[in-house]
Amino acid sequence: MKIETIIKYYEAYIPPRCRKSRFREVTEKVWNNVTECTLGDVELAFKVEGQPIYAYRGKIYKEEKLNPCVKDRFDSALDELIRGGNVYATYYARPKDWNRKDFWSEDNQESREDIMRRLEDDLACYLVIDGVLFKQTKAPMYRLVTFGSTGGGVSLFVEYYQYPPEVTVGMRGLYYSALDYEEAARMADEIAVLHGNPEKVGTFEKLIEVYKPEFVEPVLN
Repeated sequence: MKIETIIKYYEAYIPPRCRKSRFREVTEKVWNNVTECTLGDVELAFKVEGQPIYAYRGKIYKEEKLNPCVKDRFDSALDELIRGGNVYATYYARPKDWNRKDFWSEDNQESREDIMRRLEDDLACYLVIDGVLFKQTKAPMYRLVTFGSTGGGVSLFVEYYQYPPEVTVGMRGLYYSALDYEEAARMADEIAVLHGNPEKVGTFEKLIEVYKPEFVEPVLN
């Protein structure tokens, strides 16, 4: 699938009867590819609360949802990707050196090649499966979080990003791989009792179904 996107960047030029170069802003529409396939080309890797995550060529993808803030302008996430990029200038040049005092000066902005590389990297994360937009993701895992001390409650939910170990356990919670639901639920039950919430014992549901264990990622606690 071809996607049209507006990019804006600065290019150097030398005006007539001048020796010193100047910069001018250039607006350009460019085309890039987004990979397309069918359901027959992918394999089911996980289901998270009933929603499929598919494996395709060694990577996993989950469905991209339409941002509620733009639901009055676009019909779907794919529609936003297709039409949004050719209606709004979504790729501006960024400063190359943020440490410069004049970091917004024209000679410190990304070149056209820099912007194209960034755009191509971003689009490479997408996959269109039978007309539905999916985006590359990390493997789902369980995150166990407590709220306050006694009586504060405990929650077990799905996470795709793991805070680094140097973040205190109380803030980052405890992580369990998608294959370790039983251990996560057992710990949640224990904490619920310690926090004075015995009514929550046995209520922590299995949220992740694993179909391709090779995509499960280890966790760090």
